[in-house]
Amino acid sequence: MTITYDDREGQPSDTGSNEGYALLNRHFPKDTIISEFLLVESNTDMRTGQGLADLDQMASRIAQTPGVTRVIGVTRPTGEKLEQAQLPWQNDQIG
Repeated sequence: MTITYDDREGQPSDTGSNEGYALLNRHFPKDTIISEFLLVESNTDMRTGQGLADLDQMASRIAQTPGVTRVIGVTRPTGEKLEQAQLPWQNDQIG
């Protein structure tokens, strides 16, 4: 037995749900349609520089997990690190 959270595997391909998924898959990446969410709780305020750095490091590590195609979060709203949050960009703005 293989346990999966993919609803498409548990029903025939000609059901309305699977036909809808097939239509969506033609236009959007799979991880946009069926997303997994990770909620992070902390006793400290994560809106600090250190908190945001910790969240970004966590996102980076999760992105290295086999099967994970993209990680979106407060420090990477598009799935990529924000250019403005990186030192080369900031140094260029200061210079």
